[in-house]
Amino acid sequence: MIRTRTFLQREKRKIQADLYEKVVRGEDDIELSFQKYRDLLNEQIIVGTTQRCDCSNVLENHPLKQKNVIEEGLKIVLGNITRGYCTCWENDVNHFYKITASISLVHAAAGFGHIKILNLLKKYSCDINAKTKNNKTPLYYAVKTRQLDIIDYLLSLGVNVNIPVYPEKFTPLHVAIDLRYMDVNHKLLTVKCLNINKRNTDGESPLLHAVRISFHEAFESLLEAGAKCDVQDEKGNTALMMGVIHGMEYVQPLINKGANLSIKNKRNQTALSFALHRLMAGDTEMVCYLVENGADPNVAGDDGNPPIVLSSIAGAFDVAQKLIKHGAEVTSKNAQGYNALHVAAWYGHIGFVNLLPRIRLDYDTRTNDGHTPLSLAAQRNQLEVINKLLPRGCNVNNMDKDGNTPLLYATLNRNLKMVSKLVNAGANPDCRNAQGQTALHIAAWNGYTDIVDLLLKTGMEHDTRTNDGNTPLSLAAHGNHLEVINMLLRLGCNVNNVDKDDDTPLLYATFNSNLKMVCKLVNAGADPDCRNHHNTTPLWNAVYKNDQDTIRYLLVKNVELEVSSRGTDQHARSNVATVIYPVPRSLLYVAALQCSVDVVMTLILAGYNIYKELIPYDIYTPMRN
Repeated sequence: MIRTRTFLQREKRKIQADLYEKVVRGEDDIELSFQKYRDLLNEQIIVGTTQRCDCSNVLENHPLKQKNVIEEGLKIVLGNITRGYCTCWENDVNHFYKITASISLVHAAAGFGHIKILNLLKKYSCDINAKTKNNKTPLYYAVKTRQLDIIDYLLSLGVNVNIPVYPEKFTPLHVAIDLRYMDVNHKLLTVKCLNINKRNTDGESPLLHAVRISFHEAFESLLEAGAKCDVQDEKGNTALMMGVIHGMEYVQPLINKGANLSIKNKRNQTALSFALHRLMAGDTEMVCYLVENGADPNVAGDDGNPPIVLSSIAGAFDVAQKLIKHGAEVTSKNAQGYNALHVAAWYGHIGFVNLLPRIRLDYDTRTNDGHTPLSLAAQRNQLEVINKLLPRGCNVNNMDKDGNTPLLYATLNRNLKMVSKLVNAGANPDCRNAQGQTALHIAAWNGYTDIVDLLLKTGMEHDTRTNDGNTPLSLAAHGNHLEVINMLLRLGCNVNNVDKDDDTPLLYATFNSNLKMVCKLVNAGADPDCRNHHNTTPLWNAVYKNDQDTIRYLLVKNVELEVSSRGTDQHARSNVATVIYPVPRSLLYVAALQCSVDVVMTLILAGYNIYKELIPYDIYTPMRN
C-alpha cells in the first residue's frame, strides 16, 4: 500500500512538472492535457526546500522570467517539481526540508503572459486568486511582469487587488509604483474595491511610497484618486515629510489637499523640521512656504533646535523674519541653552545680531555653559559682532563655567583690536578663570608681545600667580619668549617664583637651552642653584640638554656639582610632573649617558668628584636607565 501511494505521488509530480512546462512554453495543444488531468489543474505544486538554500524563491519567482530567457532555471524547477524537493545539502545528515515552496499553473500562465491558457484554467474552475506560500497571486505576477492584457483580464474577473505579498506586504499597487509602471497604476486605480491606502511592512501607503521613491506621476494620480495624505509609516513619517525632501512639486499639492502640518514622527519631527534640514543646504523657499501655510514655527525636532535657532545657524535672515512674523519665540533655546543670538554671534551673522536686539532679545542671556553672545563672539574671533554688541552695554566681564571672560578669549586668539576694544569698554584685565589665569598669563605663555604690552599699560597686576603657582614671568620662560621676559623684568617681577612643583623661571629657561634668557634671569637675581621637587637644578637641566654654553655660564656662578635628580620633562603634556629617569641620576651619569665627552671633561675640570661615582653599580652598569 505504501509503495503504491509513493508511486502514485511520484507519477502525480511528473504530471505536474509536465503541465507546468507546457504552460510556461504556451503549447498550443495544452487543452488536451488539461482535459486529461483536470483534477490536478487547481492543485498547488509543492516543493520541499531547506533553510540554507534559495530554491523556494527560485520556484516562486520563475514566472517572473522574461520570455526570451524562458529556459533559465526551468530545468532546475522541473527537476524539483518531479522529485518534490530540491537537492541542496541532500548529503548532509542534518538535512531537513523544513521550508515548502508552492506555485500553481495560474501563476505561471499569468507571469508568462499566456492569456488563452489562463482563460482555459478559469474554464476548468481554477482559482484566479490562488496564492503561493508567500501570498503571490496571478495578479501580482502579471503586474510584476507588466502583462497588460493579463491584468485587464484578471480585473474583469473581479480578482482581489488588495492581497499583499510577503514579507514586504506590497499590494499590486505598491508593486506597480515601485517598478514605475504608470500604465499598470492607471488600470489598478480604476478598480472600485481597491484599498488605495493599504500599508506595507514599512507602514507606507502607495502614496507615501510614491513620494519616497520620487515617482511624481504616480503621486499625482494617487492624490487625484483620493489617497489619504496623512498616513504615517512605521517611523511616523508622512507623505508631506517625504515630499519636503523631494521638493515643492510634492509639497504644494499635498497642502492643497489638506495635509496636516502638525503631525510628528517618532523622532518628534514635523514637516517643518525636514524643511529646516533643507535650509542648512541653502533652500529657504520650503521653510517660508510651510510657515505661511500654518506650520508651527516653534516646534523643535529631536535635536532640540527650534526653527529660529536653525535659521540663525544657516544665516537665513529672511527665514528668521518670516518665522518671527508668524509667531516664533525669539527667546527659545536649544538643549545646550543657545538662542538665535548666541548662534548668530558664534557664526558672525551680522544681520541677526542687528535684528534680534531690536526685538528686545536679552543680549546678555547665558547658555548652559555660561556663554553670552559677547563671549561666543570673542571665542570665535568675530570682531564685527563685538563692535555691534559692545555699544548695547553687554557685560564685558561675564564668566563662563570655566571662568573665561571675553577678554581671555580675545587674548587667546591674539586679536589685538578686540582686546583693545574690550579693555576700553571696561573689561577687567585682572579677571581670572578657573585655573587662576589672567589675560596676561595667556599672552605671556604664548609670546603675544603686542597684547602683553597693551595689558601692562592698563596697570594690571603683573606678578599674580595661577592655581599652579605660575606667574606671567614663569609662563614666558616656559614658552621660551625672551622679549616678554624683558618686558616683565623691567617691572620687577619675582624671578624666583616657584610653582606647585617648585619649578622657577630659571629652570624653565635652562630646559629650553636659552642662554640669553638664563643670563637675563640670573642678572635679575634668579638663584642659579634653585631646586624643584625632584632636586633638579638649572645645571642638571643644562647637562641633560647637552647645552655646553649654559653649563659653562652656570659653573662660573659656582653652582653645586654633586647633584642627583630624576629630572623633569618641562614640555610634557601633563598636569603632574613627568620624571625623566626612574631613579635619581648624577650630572656625570647624565653626561656619560649622552656620550658627551666635552661635558664630562668640563665637569671634571670644574672639580666634580668622580670618586663618588666609583661604586660597583655605576662601574659595571654606567648606562643603565
